[in-house]
Amino acid sequence: MNQDDYKKLLNEALDPIKKQLEDPDTGLAAINNRLNDPDNGLAAINNRLNDPDNGLAAISKRLNDPDTGLTAINRRLDANTAAVVELESTIKGYADAYKTNKTNIERLDDRVIQLEDKTGIIPPPELTIQR
Repeated sequence: MNQDDYKKLLNEALDPIKKQLEDPDTGLAAINNRLNDPDNGLAAINNRLNDPDNGLAAISKRLNDPDTGLTAINRRLDANTAAVVELESTIKGYADAYKTNKTNIERLDDRVIQLEDKTGIIPPPELTIQR
């Protein structure tokens, strides 16, 4: 292949891209028009960001408010975290006690069953332990 062939191949590959960039609805001119749109373009976005009532400064002020901002939220979370940790500890204690009691009940039931079998006692169904 010679240099002209490479140029031709390159132009064929670049033509669809060039057409997309020149497209009046989606190309560079359309993007530029959207960016410069006074209602929705970069200037409008910048104005909204600098709005004293709803812009970034107002959001920052609300986040830094000691009564309702992030500090207040963190304070409440810290208080709730301690309560949750205490609840987890209590529940774990109950779970451990449940396991121990269950094991002891099953061991005692095994002993009672052996005694009942040796003596011929047939307990009523409402007094037997279901496993």
